[in-house]
Amino acid sequence: MKKTNKVLSFVLSLVILLSTFSVAVSAETKASGTCGDNLTWTLDSEGTITVSGTGEMYDYEDGSPEVESPFCLRDTQIKSVVIENGVTSIGNYAFYWCSKIESVIIPDSVTTIGDHAFYRLEHLASITIPDSVESIGDFAFAGCYALTRITIPDSVTNLGSRVFSNCNNLSNISLPDSITTMGMNPFEWTKYYGDSTNWENEVLYVGKYLVESNHYIEECFIKEGTRLIAEMAFDGCWCLENITIPDSVITIGSMAFNNCETLDNVIIPDSVTKIGKKAFYGCKALKNIQLSDSLTIIEENTFYNCKSLKSISIPDSVTKLDNFSFSGCESLENISIPNSVTSIGKWVFHNCKKLKSVYIPNSVTHIGEYAFSECRALESIIIPDSITSIGEAVFSDCRGLKSVTIPDSVESIGYGAFSACISLESITLPDSLKNIEDSSFNSCTSLTDVILGDSVTRIGDGAFRNCSSLISVTMPDSLKEIGTDAFRFCESLENISIPDSVISIGKQAFYNTAYYNNAGNWENGALYVEKCLVEVQDLNQSYQIKEGTRLICANAFSDSELLESVIIPDSVEIVGDWAFGWCQALTNVSMGNSVVSIGDSAFARCILLESIEIPDSVLSIGYGAFRECELLSNVSLGNALTNIGHYAFDSCTSLKGIIIPDSVTNIGERAFYNCTSLSDIILPDSVLTIGEYAFNCTAFSQDLSNWENNVLYLNNYLLNADWVENIEIKDGTTMIVASAFRDHSNLITVKIPNSVKTIGDWAFGFCESLKSVIIPNSVINIGEYAFGGCASDFAIHGFVGSVAEVYANENGFEFVEIVTLPDEDSNEYMDIENKTMPNVVAKTTVSGMITNLEAYGITVTITDKDGNALADNAKIGTGFKVTDSENNVYTVVVKGDVDGTGEITATDYLQIKKVFLGTINIEGEYFASADTDGDGKITSTDYLQIKKYFLGQLDLYA
Repeated sequence: MKKTNKVLSFVLSLVILLSTFSVAVSAETKASGTCGDNLTWTLDSEGTITVSGTGEMYDYEDGSPEVESPFCLRDTQIKSVVIENGVTSIGNYAFYWCSKIESVIIPDSVTTIGDHAFYRLEHLASITIPDSVESIGDFAFAGCYALTRITIPDSVTNLGSRVFSNCNNLSNISLPDSITTMGMNPFEWTKYYGDSTNWENEVLYVGKYLVESNHYIEECFIKEGTRLIAEMAFDGCWCLENITIPDSVITIGSMAFNNCETLDNVIIPDSVTKIGKKAFYGCKALKNIQLSDSLTIIEENTFYNCKSLKSISIPDSVTKLDNFSFSGCESLENISIPNSVTSIGKWVFHNCKKLKSVYIPNSVTHIGEYAFSECRALESIIIPDSITSIGEAVFSDCRGLKSVTIPDSVESIGYGAFSACISLESITLPDSLKNIEDSSFNSCTSLTDVILGDSVTRIGDGAFRNCSSLISVTMPDSLKEIGTDAFRFCESLENISIPDSVISIGKQAFYNTAYYNNAGNWENGALYVEKCLVEVQDLNQSYQIKEGTRLICANAFSDSELLESVIIPDSVEIVGDWAFGWCQALTNVSMGNSVVSIGDSAFARCILLESIEIPDSVLSIGYGAFRECELLSNVSLGNALTNIGHYAFDSCTSLKGIIIPDSVTNIGERAFYNCTSLSDIILPDSVLTIGEYAFNCTAFSQDLSNWENNVLYLNNYLLNADWVENIEIKDGTTMIVASAFRDHSNLITVKIPNSVKTIGDWAFGFCESLKSVIIPNSVINIGEYAFGGCASDFAIHGFVGSVAEVYANENGFEFVEIVTLPDEDSNEYMDIENKTMPNVVAKTTVSGMITNLEAYGITVTITDKDGNALADNAKIGTGFKVTDSENNVYTVVVKGDVDGTGEITATDYLQIKKVFLGTINIEGEYFASADTDGDGKITSTDYLQIKKYFLGQLDLYA
């Protein structure tokens, strides 16, 4: 016993001595850095990398300097890795090819080991994976030649592809029962893989997992007890004809039987709960398959191109048929979809050429695009009441489809939904339908009759194009738009009735119809359909549109080379897109007093047109309506006009002046761009939005006398600015128009006055040097990307609850609370004479005021009324003291905050009322606080204003 004690004493002394020695010669830090938002790393002189902190490690990439792991750059220096507790993931490529590493310690906080995380650690002889790890990524330990054994803990559910491939000495592998997903060939070219005794009947098992097979295998009886068939386990086994799957199998991995071209029969036991993507992809000989009653999803491409598959029963457990799941099953004749299915994905039954019938239950709420396209034997389809939208090309090229029942639930029919259904003879569209998309029934050559429901508002471009048998179509009063080519090449369509509700008819909507080709329907070279002028041909120099015409269709007169003058009668309400576009001889237009809309490019490139009078009835001028009318010198705009579209008068180089009426609220981008003679512009205050470059490259913008301090103004609108570092926008400006300062990369500061109401789209876009801006409370609208692309640390200073704060939060900018905007030309902010701060807003915090004043070079300290220090988040109340760097003390006045709490409450309301009634008396800053209307007296107005503020009905600081 004494001997033992002496030995223990000696050992303890030695440990203490060694500990002391190790402290004396502790390894020094050679490098350090970050490897996660909350993770740091250090490399010491002994070659140990230590990762510390909490959370996830960054993911890296191989061969990309921008995202390459910092450890890979020091691969020859690292001998060991210590990952401390708190780290939750090891990132992709984290220690990729750090070939000198001999040991790795992974804590039990780690749940994920990323792809290639420890790839080619050639000296790593052992690794302990803690039981916290749930997923091990692709190639995570591939090429770790020295590994001889591995134990995967029970926590792991996902084992990636080729995780341990080329671990040449790995012979002992222990896998848990917990794995539900296993990638392809996870143990390829290991010692275990190369040991023929581990292969059973040309199949490699690792524990209860079937990992891989010989490509020349002809038949396989998977052994009982197998839980999972790994991804691509039988991929490309061209000779495999028969497979027997035992009822122990739970998962069949993605591409497990991909391109097994001779496999003809498969029974999947009810134990299987998941079949991965492309599991039976390209099994061209597969005729019969029995699915498990435990499946919930038929995954993407599961049976893609199984050309011999004739029938399949989908079990009641399935809720979703994913994209392409049965696409290319050319022999499939019928299929019953159970009531459990709610979603049919994209291209699911595409090119199932022999599919004759399919039942879609009411449980289905979604049918994806091209789902039944090219099912050329399909004769009828009943769409259930659960469907609200028929997607793009769902039944396109179903050449045998004769009957379709569309329920009242359907609101839209997508692009090409029934295109090339050449056997479809009639269709009744329900009253619920609102929109028929482009090409919906294109080339339905047998379609003779179409009845549109009473809610349809739009017939899309080419919707019924080439329906050569179509005799009649009934259009409802709800219809507003008939698209380009909508009925083109409907060679049998003789009778057309267009309701007065229609406001737009596209180019050649009725071209080459029987109606169009009937010479008796043309009047003096013009084709009318009831009240609509569709097209004109072979015109003389002048033309008068007949009285009673309501709509001039798109391109009706376009490219009429001889047309010099046109009279538009008072009956016309709509001038369509390109109606007179490229009429290069047109010099005179008389426009009736009923026109409400002038369409896009309606008079574009009418290069001889010199003047135009827009009547008072017109509400909108479309995109490019008079674009490049080079001789247009006189434009009179009507007093009802509200919208001038983008490019409306672009490059009207002879236009010298324009009076924009008070009714206009919107002027589009480049509306008067490149009007090089335009010098006189009268712009009313009614305009709410002006698009980018609306008045750029005009004579007005080139006239230096219109510029003030490097800024171009038009009335109260700021249009443009020079490239300078500092801008002070003049007081009275109400709008900074779109893109006014865009790309001014040298702009450092800008001062926005309290008069500005609108900051347009991209107004300060890509001002890369602009780090902050103070937005006053007057601003009520900030456009999209108004400050997009500014400095990376850009911040917005503004009032709490303001539009500025909302904009900052929605766009990810830092928001800094401000008190009020200093007016350096007056004493409104800091009343130097009376030593007060009279305009502090309720709920202003100490930190908010300090930050705001620092932006103007003012340093202060703030105390309460008794001189006590305050916390940063404390609210500043009436009576508080603000001391500047020169020891000047200012007394705070918060309008409405009589009791000095920094907020306006019911107590303040009652106190002001008592002052008014004469029951109490207040003086000084408290009196100033109670005098909310600033008239020097306490009246009923003051306490009523407080009451309205308290109830949310009034902004005291507006």
